[in-house]
Amino acid sequence: MKFDFENPYAVYLHDTPAKAAFNRTSRAVSHGCVRLEHAVAFARMMLSQQPGWSAAKFDETLAAGETRHVKLETPVPVRLMYLTALPEGGRIAFRPDVYGWDGELLRIMDRELGRTVASAGTAEAG
Repeated sequence: MKFDFENPYAVYLHDTPAKAAFNRTSRAVSHGCVRLEHAVAFARMMLSQQPGWSAAKFDETLAAGETRHVKLETPVPVRLMYLTALPEGGRIAFRPDVYGWDGELLRIMDRELGRTVASAGTAEAG
C-alpha cells in the first residue's frame, strides 16, 4: 500500500514486504519515504471515514489484489518529525543525523532565538 500526501519532496507513506526491518535499530534505508508497520490497519482506519467504504468493501478490495487509487474526501494532515535527540527512559537519547539536517536546524533556531531576544530588548518598560 502507498499513501500519497501533498508535499514538495514527493515523500509518501508505504507498506513494505520487509517486515523484519521494523526490528532494526537503524532503519534509514529508504530515500525519504516512510514505511508503515501497520499499513493495512492504517488504510482501514482512513477509509472508515470515507463515504461508501464499509469494512466488507475494504476487505473485498484488498483481497482482489488490484491497484486502486482512492482520494480521501477530507484530506488528513501529515506531520513528519525528524528527531536526532529524544527522551528515552528519563534521559536524552541521541540518534545519528543520517540526513545531515541538524546543523541547518540549529542555524534556523539560533536565528529565531536572536530575533526573539532582539525584539524583547526593544520592548518599552512600563
